[in-house]
Amino acid sequence: MKLQNGSTFLAVCFLAYSQSALSLGLGDARVQSFIGQPLEMRIDLLAAPADDLGSVTARLASAEDFAMIGASREATSIPLSFSVREGEDGSGPYILVTSRLALNDPVLRLVVEVNWSSGRLLREYTVFLDPPTVAARAPEPQPQAESRPAPAAPSPDSDVAPEPSR
Repeated sequence: MKLQNGSTFLAVCFLAYSQSALSLGLGDARVQSFIGQPLEMRIDLLAAPADDLGSVTARLASAEDFAMIGASREATSIPLSFSVREGEDGSGPYILVTSRLALNDPVLRLVVEVNWSSGRLLREYTVFLDPPTVAARAPEPQPQAESRPAPAAPSPDSDVAPEPSR
């Protein structure tokens, strides 16, 4: 009986520890830039309200972490900056990923490493960049000269005046 109570205690401790270790997560990434522009990407940070965001840091994962998932860090050829920010409009915390250099590849594969006081998290993102769109206005329709049907050519019988009606 004592062994069963000890097992239950360990199970509860493990669950409590794993819940605190998993209290932080990474959500969706939204890219706000196009090919030929510096990167601006926002990654939602899923955090419990009691989490201390002051201890959260984010960066590009190491070459070993890239290799662990079968990717190459050399594919990310430009330096990236990571900063943890609090959402101004009540949208919650997020990680802002930016670059100073323009991205010229349509696909960016990166592994983000997040560290905080009670854990570490890695997540891979594959980002597809669209070409910039040009908001061109449709051409204005050209005013056409009003076309009226040409008057009918007089027929040979038209020389005859119609008979007056009585």
